[in-house]
Amino acid sequence: MKKLTLLILVFLMFSKIIYGQSLKPDTIIKSVHNNYITKVSDHSIAVNNTNNVLQNRKQKFKNTNDYIEKTDHAALLKVFNQVFSKARMMQLLPENGMLITYYIDTQGKVLEVSFYLLKNNTLLTAKEIEQLETGIKDNITFKIQPADKKGRDFFDYAQFVKYKSVLNGTVQ
Repeated sequence: MKKLTLLILVFLMFSKIIYGQSLKPDTIIKSVHNNYITKVSDHSIAVNNTNNVLQNRKQKFKNTNDYIEKTDHAALLKVFNQVFSKARMMQLLPENGMLITYYIDTQGKVLEVSFYLLKNNTLLTAKEIEQLETGIKDNITFKIQPADKKGRDFFDYAQFVKYKSVLNGTVQ
C-alpha cells in the first residue's frame, strides 16, 4: 500500500513538473521568465504577457493583413513543433486552436504576441505559452511594403491556428 501511495505521489509531482502551471481564467500566471495575465471573454481566454503594451495602444491608422506578409511561411510550424510533441498536440485537438495576434514594428520584427484560446478550461500551460511567444519573437518576421510604413509605429496581424493544421503540417 505504501508503494502504491508513493507511486501515485511521484506521478502527480512528475505531471506537474512536465506541464507546469495551467492557465486559469482572470488570473496572473507566473511562468519561467514572464508573467501572463488571463481574461475571460465570450467563452475564450485572452492570454497576454504582463509586459505587453501595444495591445492597448490605438494605432494611428487602421491596418488590414493585406499588405503584411510573413517572410518564412514554414516558421510558425517550426515553432509549434519545437514547443509541442505530436502526442501533446493530440491532447490539445479538442480545443481546436488559438488566435494569435502579432504586434510588429515597421521593420517586420515581432515585438509582442497575444493569444486567444477558444476554451476557458484550456490544457495549455503558461510555460507552453511562454515558449510559443519566445519562438515567435525569435523566428517569425514580416515583410511590409515601404509605402505602408509611413506614419505608423507598429502593425498588428491576427492569425487563427488550428491544432489539426499543426499536426498535418499545413499551418503557415
